[in-house]
Amino acid sequence: RNEVNAMLDQKKALEEERAECRKNIPTRQVPYPIEMQKEIEGKQGTNRKQMQNDFGVALEFRDGTAFVMGAEDDLDEAEEAIKEMIQNMKENRAEVEVVIKASIAGMVMGKAGANVSNWEKLTNTS
Repeated sequence: RNEVNAMLDQKKALEEERAECRKNIPTRQVPYPIEMQKEIEGKQGTNRKQMQNDFGVALEFRDGTAFVMGAEDDLDEAEEAIKEMIQNMKENRAEVEVVIKASIAGMVMGKAGANVSNWEKLTNTS
């Protein structure tokens, strides 16, 4: 138990130190529709990683906000690229509403929504 408490204390101290360090890093916040988070980050974070490499910034996506951290010179370009990507995604999005009879809804959805989850994965949608 003492080891667990010591590890938890160490974790808390590291989180506080990290938060303190972040206060000194130039950061921009770019809002985006929360339902687009997976699409914006890309499969396995490919979009995020590409932008980090292209612009030399760190990116975090949380609760409908992209946090862009890095040198001031890099922030403008990265922020614009994120906004442009979001706009392009919005323009190329299509929404489809499917009406299903209640008598077959369970069969279509699958056990615990398994079919819906599979469709979302296959089509990169939510």
